[in-house]
Amino acid sequence: MQVREATEALVVDLLKKNVNSTQLKKTFLSEIEEAFVSCFREVYDARLHQGPASSTEASQQVRLAFRPPYKSESPPFEEREPAIEVDYADGSAGQRGGRGAEVLCTLEDVCNISVNEGDNGCGLELARRNGVPIHIWMPTGMEGRDFVSHVAGYYRLCEKWTFPLSTHLRYPASLDFCMANNVHGPVTNVFVEDKFKYKSRQT
Repeated sequence: MQVREATEALVVDLLKKNVNSTQLKKTFLSEIEEAFVSCFREVYDARLHQGPASSTEASQQVRLAFRPPYKSESPPFEEREPAIEVDYADGSAGQRGGRGAEVLCTLEDVCNISVNEGDNGCGLELARRNGVPIHIWMPTGMEGRDFVSHVAGYYRLCEKWTFPLSTHLRYPASLDFCMANNVHGPVTNVFVEDKFKYKSRQT
């Protein structure tokens, strides 16, 4: 009964404040993302290599996590860009001397992912815009494909939807058709108007 009364009081208070329902939904989802971070993260057991991921030599057991983009809808309006994080499984310090999880690279920084599947695992090479490639070894091909699909999917969502990060992935024929014919996703009216204005100035 107390929960019901508290909920009704909260609804009445929100109605008095004339809170926009769309803004309320955004705030709710933002609070959920902040409170249950692990629900929005995919974590993988892997080995991080100093050189090509062809053996277990010069490697370190880690847990890879993909951090999705986040933008708070309430103060202090925190914003985090999508990135691949690494947590050193043995608790040792990372390359920058900090313990625990650290950013391996941002999603924007990744430009290609090469996949080398074998009988005893899956080697991945993450090519970056800046810096040396990152070599990762996954225990199974399924986990490797899942990681690549996850990162590549977010790349198309957040960075450039027409650019596949890996040739190892096969997309539905409808998406291939759209990319081949330069068909883009939904855009705003402002984007369309600005594009037409820009094209008209060029002619």
